[in-house]
Amino acid sequence: MNGELHFNEVLYDDVALTDDDVLGEVGNGWHQMTAELGFERSGPERILSTATLLFDVIRTLGRQADPSAPAGAVGDLVARMCSLRQLSISVARALTDGHDAASRAALVKDLGTRFEQDSVEVTADLLDHLDAGSPDAGRLRALLDTARVHSPLFTLRGGTNEVLRGVVAKTVGRDTVRAPTDELSQLDDDVGRRSFESGGHRGLPNVFDAQLWRTLEDTGLSRLTTAEGAGLRESAIVLGGLARWAGAAMAGELERACAASLLATAAAADYGFDSPQADYSITVAKVAVGRAVGPVSTIAHQLHGAIGVNMEHRLWLATMRTRSWADEFGTPGHHARRLGERALAADDPWALVVGP
Repeated sequence: MNGELHFNEVLYDDVALTDDDVLGEVGNGWHQMTAELGFERSGPERILSTATLLFDVIRTLGRQADPSAPAGAVGDLVARMCSLRQLSISVARALTDGHDAASRAALVKDLGTRFEQDSVEVTADLLDHLDAGSPDAGRLRALLDTARVHSPLFTLRGGTNEVLRGVVAKTVGRDTVRAPTDELSQLDDDVGRRSFESGGHRGLPNVFDAQLWRTLEDTGLSRLTTAEGAGLRESAIVLGGLARWAGAAMAGELERACAASLLATAAAADYGFDSPQADYSITVAKVAVGRAVGPVSTIAHQLHGAIGVNMEHRLWLATMRTRSWADEFGTPGHHARRLGERALAADDPWALVVGP
């Protein structure tokens, strides 16, 4: 898009190969290629495309007279990068041990490339905090323009987000999930996929999908009540299919939060709770887990029919406990500001991401 040449496709003609040149087993090429994707998709480079710009902006803001204004936004970005790096490391360990990590590798890339795109927009907001007449403003905005041009590529290379989310969705409840076979199951799977791909957006689409709406009307799914003849089987198909896709959305948030929590646990065990390493890691975990509470609890209520959940329902009690625990010992916003202030004061923000 910007005229740069990044890599080439190279074709070879009249190449003679022998049986000794076979990689893996004959006829098993597709499995070989998809297995390699686990290594490609889970690598830490999936969160580093915009790191140079992001760290440059943080260092520049940290040199200003009052660097505290954007501390919360900086802290959120650093926490996401730390937790994603830990998730990437955990997948690398699983692959090293010979385990199948295709689903978690897909999560790393989906979460990582979305982080990269989000970081471009957050960086644009951070630049508004530059002092008037800052000598670095022109250079940083030029880097931001370059990042904007490359941003659409992040969620395409190595497998589109739609493909990756499909990989994750198919592994949620692996023992009970079956591929859609009849028309209702296929329609339900399509609706769930479209909802997932929209990122949970609840607004009206830019273009009304008349064909989809006609199909929903024909099957009775456009109404709050089912058509005559629809019974438990049809309800189970609809709820099961949509739950599978919603479960995939939860999986990403949970995996990232778990990675940050395991880092905090390891730091406390190795260095003690009063150590700088534990303080840093627990701060990251508080931000990562706290930010996951909202989307995870929302999806959980949707899966359980949110309208019918009352104050005595176990899900409601669990949600209230979760939201209260997220604010104990400091809210996620408080810890994000702490982490942001630490990043703004650091000579090298990347060293902070890797660990104190």
